[in-house]
Amino acid sequence: MKRGQDQPGWWYIKTQMSTGFVMTVQQKDGLANPPIVVAPKLASGFDSQLWSLVPSEKPGYWYIQSRLQANHALNPRVIQFQGTTAAAPATLTELSFDVYTAQVWSFAPVNKG
Repeated sequence: MKRGQDQPGWWYIKTQMSTGFVMTVQQKDGLANPPIVVAPKLASGFDSQLWSLVPSEKPGYWYIQSRLQANHALNPRVIQFQGTTAAAPATLTELSFDVYTAQVWSFAPVNKG
């Protein structure tokens, strides 16, 4: 992850590939829960590409909050896994304690064995 220079506490989540792609909210008109995609890092207007970690009630697991529509008056918008298969998409959704298991993420070391 790389922090947005002018946005302390917010980070880019980038791929290890040499594409320069970062995790991005794909904004579409009228879509309540837009999909999460990888896209080239934008020079400006990058709220859709900045993220922060919010601790969950389960130790070692985090909500990944988008800066897009981030406002203290609103519920945080976080990444949510939409399904039970590897091909299921992730979307941007309001944080919900009812479905939090689909919204919290953990970090695991790379197994080099």
